Amino acid sequence: MQTNRNSWLDIIKAVFKDVPKNKSDLINILKTAVLDGHMDNESLRMIEGVFRVSEVQVRDIMIPRPHMTVIDIADQIDDIIKKVASSGHSRFPVIDDKRDEIIGVLLAKDL
Repeated sequence: MQTNRNSWLDIIKAVFKDVPKNKSDLINILKTAVLDGHMDNESLRMIEGVFRVSEVQVRDIMIPRPHMTVIDIADQIDDIIKKVASSGHSRFPVIDDKRDEIIGVLLAKDL
């Protein structure tokens, strides 16, 4: 077991032999790690995605409460389908009378 741990430590040391000065440097080091076979491309894409998400403002992706399309637990299935189809959203808070008390989330793909 110790040998396996050492090999991972050696890989991490090899990847970060140069200290990145900024985000661009870090991405370039990680791209080199992919080319050298130290990490896979999927891992690199996930890390790049984290950087992109970290730059997004919450107000740019959130929908204000008054504009939310919600599904009431008592709604009929035909009404739910119409709401989902006309809204263009993929997730719908499910409520039981009160908008502030979300009891679940309906995913459009589940319909």
